[in-house]
Amino acid sequence: MINQDSPLKRKRKSLRNILILLGITIAILGMMSAVALYIFAEAVKGVGEWVSYDGGCLSWWGGPDDPAAIETGAHLSLPSSTENLFAHSVAFQDCFVFVSFTMVATDLDPFLASTYVSELESVTGSQLGTFTSLLGSDVDWHFVDERTYLYGEGSSNLGGVSQYIAIEVMSPMLYKVYVVTFLM
Repeated sequence: MINQDSPLKRKRKSLRNILILLGITIAILGMMSAVALYIFAEAVKGVGEWVSYDGGCLSWWGGPDDPAAIETGAHLSLPSSTENLFAHSVAFQDCFVFVSFTMVATDLDPFLASTYVSELESVTGSQLGTFTSLLGSDVDWHFVDERTYLYGEGSSNLGGVSQYIAIEVMSPMLYKVYVVTFLM
């Protein structure tokens, strides 16, 4: 006796095989899509880590808590009497380094010699317009209009670095120094 499948039975078998192959194909494509999506997500995440900098540009030299990194990034030498040191930086294409500290008045000349600022002039808080416009919302420094400050600007001979310094005379022996260094 010969077993012959009816035409309907053969069509069902054929349809079942096609559905099985279609299911396997969809499953494989789904897994490949998931892997491709994961790789894409990791690539985008990597770009995001590359574009954003924790600690701003000071992290390039060691971080905002490292005095050597502050000196390198801000293009200055901190005096030995430095106290209350604060540093912050912001970077995207350019870099802004904000540094403040207190120092004894006798350290002023050696400190200035380590910067791009050669002269300071006496100004009031309200005359610090250029300086305060650089601060934006990046640091919370306030200058009293009625108080007198020493202020100066300078830049490197080769360009690429601009520096702005404001000094608050807290007493004849103690200065509060504010520095903004702009690296292009």
